Amino acid sequence: MNEVKIQLNSVLNEQDYKRASYFNAFLYRPFFSILIVIVFFIGVISLLFPNLMKLSIIFSILFVIYPFFLFFMTANRIQKIVQKKKQANDGEQTVTISEEQITCTKKTVNEECSWGQINHLYETPNYFFIYTANNKIFIFPKRDITAEELQQIRNIVINQLSYKKYRLKNN
Repeated sequence: MNEVKIQLNSVLNEQDYKRASYFNAFLYRPFFSILIVIVFFIGVISLLFPNLMKLSIIFSILFVIYPFFLFFMTANRIQKIVQKKKQANDGEQTVTISEEQITCTKKTVNEECSWGQINHLYETPNYFFIYTANNKIFIFPKRDITAEELQQIRNIVINQLSYKKYRLKNN
């Protein structure tokens, strides 16, 4: 049987880094987002029904404001990450996906990741996000992938990873 090897050339831009950072902050770890929503609703309920929650007005207002503060701080951190990536000018990448590993080659670094090192793989409408055991994230935009390559990538993922480690689109 011939080994399938897919080579993709892409350039990551500012929007790619932003989307990956927001995905990482709010969707990859949904606990953070759920906690923010719970805190917000506790504050709103305590303001609307003060006798029900028995919280002082100051705590109620803090509960309502706190999620916005967290979002602002996260957005600020993401903006700094994006600026750092832009300054590094390291957006051009060549990704090789095979049945043995994923290799990502950039100007300054060549990273290889075997399928056993992958903790999670997510496919969104525009990207593949791959999280590794050593806390790295690989971003692969789908804009440079043909329909045939996309299906080949999905087949490799299904064959190489446990179903608990990936989420693919059904397109």
